[in-house]
Amino acid sequence: MPFSARVLVFDKDQSHPLGIDGLLKKEGYRSFTATTIDEATSIAGNSRPYIAIFNAGDGDGGAVESIGELKDHWSAKHMPLIVIGENTDDEKKASEINEGMADFLFRPFDDVELISRLTSLVRLNTMQEEISRQHATAQKFGVDAPRRAGIEGSKGPFSVLILSANGDDAESLTLAFGDQAHVNVAGDSYAAMDFLLENECGARIVAVRDSESNLLEFCRDVRRNSRLYNLPIIATAPPGLGASTEQIYSAGANEFLPLPVQDAELLLRTRALIRQNEYRSAMRGIFHRARTAMTSDGLTGLYSYGFLHEHLASLIKDAEDREKNLAIGFFDQGIE
Repeated sequence: MPFSARVLVFDKDQSHPLGIDGLLKKEGYRSFTATTIDEATSIAGNSRPYIAIFNAGDGDGGAVESIGELKDHWSAKHMPLIVIGENTDDEKKASEINEGMADFLFRPFDDVELISRLTSLVRLNTMQEEISRQHATAQKFGVDAPRRAGIEGSKGPFSVLILSANGDDAESLTLAFGDQAHVNVAGDSYAAMDFLLENECGARIVAVRDSESNLLEFCRDVRRNSRLYNLPIIATAPPGLGASTEQIYSAGANEFLPLPVQDAELLLRTRALIRQNEYRSAMRGIFHRARTAMTSDGLTGLYSYGFLHEHLASLIKDAEDREKNLAIGFFDQGIE
């Protein structure tokens, strides 16, 4: 049975085991559990997982060293990483180790939170693997294509749009971002959408603090718009909101932070989501520049037969080796 992705669960802290194998299987993931660094590196080399989930336990100081040991192994060097723990320092250090493809989850967490992060990073890894595959194929044609996307990281304040009908709530969120963000405030979802579309998605992240129905509908509207589809959304709400955590994530929110939220946590999650989006944009840029004279047909400008044949062969082999689904479609565009 093909699985959606292979996941390495590095559950080193057996005093606080994650116990997520059943959840991963239910969601279609195939998990491999390791309790030692030797087991983890062996799985990384032999089973080629798409992503690693690391149990940092209670932040006893050994978590970052173990992550570093795993990332030093050739097969896990660029593997996306989700760290689960209780120490905010682990989040900062994990991000430094795996810039652009790391995420952190505080204990206790809802299953839907883990799956949301897992889904996002698996998509990023799929894009990265395609770039690596194109690099390998392009080298056969004498083209030095990029192997990996790079991001410089955020410099200066980022742009945030706050959607809130309550002036006090909007002010409290504005103060939480402080001088690290340029803040715009919209009083309703219509004004928020107008701002995003008129300013060419001028906000790099949206923080939503609104009623249950408005929050869910706004998230759905953003995800239905192709120009805004990847825009990060952080939803905040007080205890007792009618919508469940699962409903909020299903509607399209990237993060749900119940109120009251600590300023440090809000900023950490905001930076993490922006960093992932920057990485996604960098990879999309590589795809847009992928075709070169050496790999393209001189008449049509499309990929040449030789390049396409080599690339498809590598895709098929990888799908067979990893027991994953692969669909290939050919379409006649009817060019006249």
